[in-house]
Amino acid sequence: MQTMVDLDRLTTKVGYLRRAGIILLLYLVHSHLYNYIGVHAVSNNLNLMTGFDRLFPFIPVMVYPYMSLYVGIFLVAMLLKGKDFLHFVGMLITIELITYPVFYFFPAVYPMPQFEANNFTTRFLQWCFQADVHNNTFPSLHVSLAMGTALVINNRHKKAGKAAILWAVVVAFSTVLVKKHFFIDVMGGLVVAQAAYSLTVKNEYMEKWLNELEQKWQKAPERMAIMLNKLNTDNLQHSKAFTLLFIFLGLK
Repeated sequence: MQTMVDLDRLTTKVGYLRRAGIILLLYLVHSHLYNYIGVHAVSNNLNLMTGFDRLFPFIPVMVYPYMSLYVGIFLVAMLLKGKDFLHFVGMLITIELITYPVFYFFPAVYPMPQFEANNFTTRFLQWCFQADVHNNTFPSLHVSLAMGTALVINNRHKKAGKAAILWAVVVAFSTVLVKKHFFIDVMGGLVVAQAAYSLTVKNEYMEKWLNELEQKWQKAPERMAIMLNKLNTDNLQHSKAFTLLFIFLGLK
């Protein structure tokens, strides 16, 4: 009985580790592709500034909700399991696949605001500008990823979804208040979020495919159990290693 409890705890912990690894890998791949596209995009940079954009004040402290996107995505990934997590990852990838071609063919640049970096907040904001690619504003990835994440949460938990949508709205406003995005970037980000959500979460063909994949995945442990039983007699260390591997893959 104790062994089963320990195995359940180990499976839960490894599940968190597996999801964290997938999200960190997505972050890494996205970072390389995002910067590559920014460097190799066509040379004509669009200026989408309007009179409406000039109405928004410059508020450096909004850099904190702006950067909360990365923490928010990571935390949501830790909470979601099974098909919910697959839907979430699929939505993140779909958002990026939609936006990359736009970044490449229609690069837009928001003119960097001039400000004095004389405290932690302004220095942090200055670092955000320096670390980012400046010709990838439309549509806003921050807005699309934040709102897409909120829609996924709302689909699973209505009460938590309301708080998540409010958070996404704050993130959206932060993009224009720290002068990283045009207002049209926000609108574009909302459209991309809804499109990606509809394609990956509210798509009956996607759901059917995931159900079939889940059924095949559930049969895998039976085959793995046979292999483990053969290893159990004389190769205990190998058996433990395979057991840990199967747990990490979600097969046990």
